[in-house]
Amino acid sequence: MGSTQDVLLMKRELRKRMRELLRQVSRNDLRERSAEACRQLTNSEVFRSARTVAAFCHMPTSEVETTDLLAACFAEGKRVFLPRVDEGSVRKMLFLEAHGLQDVESWPLNAMGIREPPSTWNGQVRREVRTLVERERKPLDLIVVPGLAFDTFGRRLGRGKGYYDTFLATCEHLHHEMQLPPPRRVGLALSCQMVTEVPVSAHDQVVEAVFYA
Repeated sequence: MGSTQDVLLMKRELRKRMRELLRQVSRNDLRERSAEACRQLTNSEVFRSARTVAAFCHMPTSEVETTDLLAACFAEGKRVFLPRVDEGSVRKMLFLEAHGLQDVESWPLNAMGIREPPSTWNGQVRREVRTLVERERKPLDLIVVPGLAFDTFGRRLGRGKGYYDTFLATCEHLHHEMQLPPPRRVGLALSCQMVTEVPVSAHDQVVEAVFYA
């Protein structure tokens, strides 16, 4: 695909193009297409077979909305884990357990306008994905991943921070260490985010399918 610098330049240009495209999507169109993408995912085998799901809270604009996905997870009794960026000495993304839509809707917004889980719920420390795997010895069955762009080979372009690439790789390694089946990974997007080829680096993680509308 070219040198490291070539790949970085291609990523930068693709990010710029995708942000411009997403800004052109109307609020009504975003809501309708998000609902259809979520419907396709929740009707799939990969979703139906999952008992534990890591998903995401959507940005206020320019990103596929996940409200219908989260509602379906809670309605079907799945355990749901949602991300929060930990601002410690090493910036990383933690996935903490959510306890229903009412819980999620009570969370504060971060600087990007995204809801993030507080560390406690009803006076108790929220469970992390690591707790699920290491202490409960249960696998995380499904990870639903956002992105700026995807291609049909499952390659993904994120926003450049590397949070999801790090989480996906770490989660895979943790399941291997605990001798548990690895999580299945899927993307959720709008149709305008599907491109012919996403430029990737060696550390970039892929998904097995993308659900989009």
